[in-house]
Amino acid sequence: MASHPILVIFDGTCGFCTRSARLAVERAPAGHVRAEPNQALGLIDRYGLTREDVDRFVWVIGPAGERWRGAAAISRTLRAMGGGWRLLGWLAALPGAGLAYRVLARSRSVISAAWGDAPPYP
Repeated sequence: MASHPILVIFDGTCGFCTRSARLAVERAPAGHVRAEPNQALGLIDRYGLTREDVDRFVWVIGPAGERWRGAAAISRTLRAMGGGWRLLGWLAALPGAGLAYRVLARSRSVISAAWGDAPPYP
């Protein structure tokens, strides 16, 4: 198990977000990625985030307290997953990734209906 995993903080009311977080944990080498819904009691306070922060973006917290949000968080997660995911992670860091993230974020409810897991916080 990795001694310093990243933590993905995702929207636990979103089926697409829930499924994406689950897949990141499952596909990453054991212990490299953890995921918690932002609604978990005390989680956002522990990392100095606000409700507005987590309502707007997915967040990744690194082992030394580093923080990434939005497209940068997705890029960091994909790179932590290793293998072919690492290449996708570097692609997700290219210019335009922020725009792609915003488009996906606005379409979460539609995507969730077709490709989502049951969220832990309905």
